[in-house]
Amino acid sequence: MSDFIVWPKSVLTPSGCNFIKESFSRTGGTSLENSETITRTSVGKWRAEIGPVFVHSVNQFRVWRAIDTYLGGRAGLIAVPAHEKFSAPYVSDAVTEPDLSTHSDGSTFSDGSKYRTRSIDLKMSTAAALGATIVSIQAVNAGSDLTGIRFSYQYALYETGELIAKNGDIWQMRIFPAIRQAIPAGADLESDDPMCLMKLETDTGMQLPEDPSRVSSQTVRFVEAVDYWNDLASA
Repeated sequence: MSDFIVWPKSVLTPSGCNFIKESFSRTGGTSLENSETITRTSVGKWRAEIGPVFVHSVNQFRVWRAIDTYLGGRAGLIAVPAHEKFSAPYVSDAVTEPDLSTHSDGSTFSDGSKYRTRSIDLKMSTAAALGATIVSIQAVNAGSDLTGIRFSYQYALYETGELIAKNGDIWQMRIFPAIRQAIPAGADLESDDPMCLMKLETDTGMQLPEDPSRVSSQTVRFVEAVDYWNDLASA
């Protein structure tokens, strides 16, 4: 993947997060009875609003500036957390944080971080082709209902729709948006902490009043980096 950064939610924690589906329908024109026929298309993308984000410490200001400089307006890529804990398909239907543990010999990764074991285990049951809008997902360790949940794969965010068919732990469902890049059978799907690869909505989207005598706050708006996925598909 191209270079990108991840929104540091532990440092710049938003008080709210809203991911908005921007669907595109097609009209078949107006009939003699003056009624309009609307049909679904596979085109669509995500928009997101996170915030307000309150910035009050020196470290927070520095991190904010670093992100702003890295993104350079709408040019840079950033993975934005979807903050889906309230609707994630936990086994007990209650929020369960992923386990953090060391390797079997007690060691950690080179940066000191620990191994992360997901609370929710979803896998792509059947390979999903580029542009697919119906997928089959295996619930290896998950709640009793996979409709209306969000998951990501390689930082492409998806939302499941209605159940089409169910066979044991295999759920066939419609998804939004269309598959951004092919997902192989057996691939792990991220539902504990799904993310979406995005860009700032405007070049000035990270502007922040900097007054050390008070707390600054800003709501940041993003749009999915659809051009990145288009370039990847045509490469």
